[in-house]
Amino acid sequence: MKCYHTLECDTLASIQQETLLWLEQNQTLFETKEFWNTIDSIDFIKQSPSLVKYVTSLGLILRECAILIASKDGAPRHIDQGPVIAKLNIPILNTKDTYTEWYDDQGKQIARVEIDNPVVFNSSIAHQVVMGEQAVVPRVMLACMLIKEPTSYL
Repeated sequence: MKCYHTLECDTLASIQQETLLWLEQNQTLFETKEFWNTIDSIDFIKQSPSLVKYVTSLGLILRECAILIASKDGAPRHIDQGPVIAKLNIPILNTKDTYTEWYDDQGKQIARVEIDNPVVFNSSIAHQVVMGEQAVVPRVMLACMLIKEPTSYL
C-alpha cells in the first residue's frame, strides 16, 4: 500500500477560502498547541460547499473533518489512531516548504511530499511533518475522514 496519492482539484482555492473563513469565526483553534484539532464537522461541512462538491465528485462522502495546525516544530513521528487508514488531506495555509514524511518499521524514510494539492493520505504508516527553513507558520491542513475510505488510491 502506498503512502499517499496526489489528486487534482480545480476548486482548491475555493475550498481554502471557505475553510479560512470558517477558521476566522473559530479563532480559538489557533490558541491551541495541539496538532490534531477535532472540530464541529456538521457546522464546518454546512459552510463548505466547495469541499462537499469536490468530495462528491470523487464519489466519496464526508464523515468528519479535523484541522491540523503545525508550528515551527512540525509534528513528531506517529501513526494515527485507527480504524481509519485513508484520509483526504487538503492544504489550506502555509504548506510551502513543509513536508510529510513516512517511515518503515526500521525507521527508514520511504516517502516524502510537500502537499500542495489534496492527497489521499495513508495514516496507518508512521509519518511526521517537517518544516523547512523557508516555512511560514502556522501550517494549516484539513483532514477529511470519509464514509467509505478511498484505499483504492493507495
